[in-house]
Amino acid sequence: MDGNPEEIKKILSFYSQPSNETQNIKRKKSNSIKQRVNIEHSDESETDAVMEIVTSIKESEEAENIETNVLDRPSQIDRILLPLYVNQKYLENKYSLTTGEIAKVLVELGVPISVPNVSNGMTTSASKYVVGDKARKKGQAVKYKLSRRGFQYMSAVVSGHDKQS
Repeated sequence: MDGNPEEIKKILSFYSQPSNETQNIKRKKSNSIKQRVNIEHSDESETDAVMEIVTSIKESEEAENIETNVLDRPSQIDRILLPLYVNQKYLENKYSLTTGEIAKVLVELGVPISVPNVSNGMTTSASKYVVGDKARKKGQAVKYKLSRRGFQYMSAVVSGHDKQS
């Protein structure tokens, strides 16, 4: 390298200062970590609901049918509706579930679907099978239950009477 020690110091100090772009990236990473931490430190009652539904699915007499006809198939809508179905059939509609809780149940069952995909599913294909406690608004959680039509649909899917490809 050519140059005196002072010039080299200037160059090193220039390149060692974080640019605006680097600071923005660090800020974004920090925010995403905070969001993940908030997800992990969720309400205890929410965790109870998720674990009770997962346990009910695993211990139900339909566990094998659920695995074969829902979890092993590619239909996201059937997977999204499964926690609501189990809540209604085995837990007597004890819980109203948010899209986040449904996503957590699916993670526990080994078939993860992201919260945005669960939410999109609820507003599109699954909308005819669910009932929400209020109108959707950005930033406000809607709690869902399965409608009568949805319960009939999921009963057919779980029993294998629904023709799926």
